[in-house]
Amino acid sequence: WNDGAIAQVINVPNEGTGIFAKSATCYFTAKDAALPVHAKLVRMTENGVPSRNAVPGSMVSLMPADITADVTGHTSVDFV
Repeated sequence: WNDGAIAQVINVPNEGTGIFAKSATCYFTAKDAALPVHAKLVRMTENGVPSRNAVPGSMVSLMPADITADVTGHTSVDFV
């Protein structure tokens, strides 16, 4: 894992039914001039911490040109 990683844990109580996630909306107050931002779904957590097992095909990367950084927090960026 990257030390700069941020995680959001969502509990799905009935393991057999699952969920369908079609996008994730994020808000940025700053961005790197060259490095992309990656978002991905992780299958399970271990002791409340996301494991390294990502759902195949779930990673989306956005380059800085695709990200609008807004210090007011009113501009969203969608990972689709």
